[in-house]
Amino acid sequence: MTYDLAPTTSTYGQESSNGHGVRDQARQVGAEAAHAGGAVAQTAREQGREVVDEAARQARNLYGEARDQLAGQAGEQQRRAAGGLRSLADEMRVMAQNSGRSGPVTELAHQAAERADGVAARVGSVARVWSVRKGPLCNRMR
Repeated sequence: MTYDLAPTTSTYGQESSNGHGVRDQARQVGAEAAHAGGAVAQTAREQGREVVDEAARQARNLYGEARDQLAGQAGEQQRRAAGGLRSLADEMRVMAQNSGRSGPVTELAHQAAERADGVAARVGSVARVWSVRKGPLCNRMR
């Protein structure tokens, strides 16, 4: 919108020759400036909301990546622990079988091998749960 700001021959507060007083023009300019300021404020609010939404989205993504990495690392450690226990059980079983004797020590070696196999199976099943669920501990943190 354009304004007729050309000097008039009227005195302050009187009507100009085109029918609009300086005060009316000033009010109109002020009203339009207020409207423009409101539009700028609205745009700033919308952009602020967009920034907050983007920051929240990035935080959720970062949390998800960290959760997945933690679950993968925990599952891998549990798989390694289960493998170590199975190896220990196999060694104890071989020791007991190769001793050539029967007695309480041989029987204890057999029992220890069986128990180590059982623990390895439980640890292995927990590792599978971690890989499927991406970590029970992390899911509770959601």
